[in-house]
Amino acid sequence: MTGTGGQLRLACFGWVAADAGSCVTGHFLTLKALLERGHHIDLFGERGVVDPAELRDLPGYRFHELPERMVTRWAHRARRGSVARTAFNMATNPLFVRTIRAAVRAEHGVRPFDALVFLGVSACCRVDGIPVVEWVQGSPWEEAAAFRRQRRMLVDVIGGVRYQMYSSYYRVDAVVSRAQHVGADLTICGSEWCRRSLVAHGYEPDRVATMAYPVDVDRFELPVDSPARDFTILHLGRLDPRKRPDLLVEAFRRVVATMPQARLLVVGRPGVIQTMPHVLSAPDLADRVTYLPGVPADEVPGLFRRADVLVQVSESENFGSAVAEAMLAGLPVVVGPTNGTAQYIDGASLQFSDYTAESVADALLAVARSAASGTPGERAARRRFAIDQFSPMSAAARFEDLVGQAVDRHAEPGAQWCGFCS
Repeated sequence: MTGTGGQLRLACFGWVAADAGSCVTGHFLTLKALLERGHHIDLFGERGVVDPAELRDLPGYRFHELPERMVTRWAHRARRGSVARTAFNMATNPLFVRTIRAAVRAEHGVRPFDALVFLGVSACCRVDGIPVVEWVQGSPWEEAAAFRRQRRMLVDVIGGVRYQMYSSYYRVDAVVSRAQHVGADLTICGSEWCRRSLVAHGYEPDRVATMAYPVDVDRFELPVDSPARDFTILHLGRLDPRKRPDLLVEAFRRVVATMPQARLLVVGRPGVIQTMPHVLSAPDLADRVTYLPGVPADEVPGLFRRADVLVQVSESENFGSAVAEAMLAGLPVVVGPTNGTAQYIDGASLQFSDYTAESVADALLAVARSAASGTPGERAARRRFAIDQFSPMSAAARFEDLVGQAVDRHAEPGAQWCGFCS
């Protein structure tokens, strides 16, 4: 390793923030833990987009500011989830890639890097002599396929013309991602389910590894007591088509038929389609369903104290941090058959068998009937189980090992790049 005393020195580019979604916060916690373990992190990016203030005073951290792009200035003015903004970003990305490559190459000539790491984005450039590692958010092909599967529901929500526009965007995104991908010595993803998808689309099996995204385990704690109350089901996360809010409502209707005291709490802003919350409107359930567009990060632990179970009905889910957070708070969880987070859940939590209202409702009712899932001992065991899997230090140790593998592989005779075969 080129860092002092055998520590890694990493050039990083991508999405990093202290309080954001699964992958973005996971990247932040991993980098912070790596710095605390004595490694060196050089983060390249546009100020105001990355450069978390929480990292600036840690030894070993350096930020390299890249010129602000027009699309970034646009992002500060455009509405959330702008497809036009994203399309413009894709079109101008090749020019920005040259900027990234030049900045990394210049710094590498002065203080050599052990690896170039892409966080939440596919590897888009290489610099001679530096192994490339990419930690991807998921499989773009699965996102597009999940969108198309919800055609009937989406046409009702946004109309046929807008459906075709969004569907085309997802298809183009998958094609552009493939075209701009340069290949990596190692690809990291959040679950075995995602790994299988990447391999099915051309990634070499021995170049794809999995690791769980870390969670700030100290933010979540077990409830002091469990007072008698209605059975509250919590859904926490962005409202996108593949998150299946339509299925959630239908399943909840079945739960209420058996358990009239059940309540549903849905928390999450819409994603690219701003009208998705309309799917939650059901006059017959109006007094039982509460929708909150979002809450500050420091209020999320309180949501788990209000709930008895967390449900994630998403399709094509690489990794859902809400599942990890719920387990850290002692809650049982219910997830779907194409939710990669299922590999990390405990024995008292459930994975429903198929994407039907009956299957989801049966799983929720089974959790409700299971007295063991709510006992203090069971909650404490679930939290310990989650800490072992999701602590930042565990993630940093795993990341160190994976980067080391990429460095060794890059040094093999004849090894240039691999990972994706076009």
